[in-house]
Amino acid sequence: MLVSLMTRMMRPDRLDASAMEYWMQSADRMGGDLVAAARSPHGRYYVMLADATGHGLPAAINLLPINRVFYTMVRKNLPVGLIAERMNASVRDQSPPGRFVVALILCFDQANRLLEVWNGGIPMALFLNEAGQIVRRFTSENLPLGLDEGGAPPHTVFHRWEGEGQFFACSDGLTDAESPEGKPLGEAPVEMALAAAPASRRFNQLRRVVHEHMVGQAPHDDLTALMVDTRKLLPAVAAAEHGETGK
Repeated sequence: MLVSLMTRMMRPDRLDASAMEYWMQSADRMGGDLVAAARSPHGRYYVMLADATGHGLPAAINLLPINRVFYTMVRKNLPVGLIAERMNASVRDQSPPGRFVVALILCFDQANRLLEVWNGGIPMALFLNEAGQIVRRFTSENLPLGLDEGGAPPHTVFHRWEGEGQFFACSDGLTDAESPEGKPLGEAPVEMALAAAPASRRFNQLRRVVHEHMVGQAPHDDLTALMVDTRKLLPAVAAAEHGETGK
């Protein structure tokens, strides 16, 4: 039952990972992290990374409202800020008191080579060039979903990419992953791992570094990372024909 619930939330029939690599490792049988990706009818590529408070079933249940909002609003080709606003209201209205969801919402507009980012608490969100150098950091400038009382509009930032590159993000479970001696991985080794490999092997290099740091230990917190490669984004017209699900 628990695995079935998580599978329904991930919606493998609708998760369009054509331009994205992702890695999820749960601390419990059911995790509190979620990745979603879909194309709008206009060909824009939307991605969400969400990290709910807690572990197991209570955390997973908090992700249900935002998962529904994500796919519904992507179908309508709506702005990232409005999606974040609706998600915040859903978590605030439907989750128990004290529960919130740290999240990142992205929209890649390939036709204009423009990326829109809303960050509500995700620790690392980076745009890398082909050489693995950090072109831009997208720091969190919003409260996590469920904590914003709606006083100010969601803050999004835009990035126009010239040369091809990759967007990388991870939950704090990755940077907090501990060695057998209890030392957290931290952000610097993550950045070094991303810079040490060519673009085609960059994500696998990161996974190798994390595994070597943990030496086979299970994570204490859900661990999630994703990477979107702009070279794999379909042109706007082809994406629209391709459909939202990538099928």
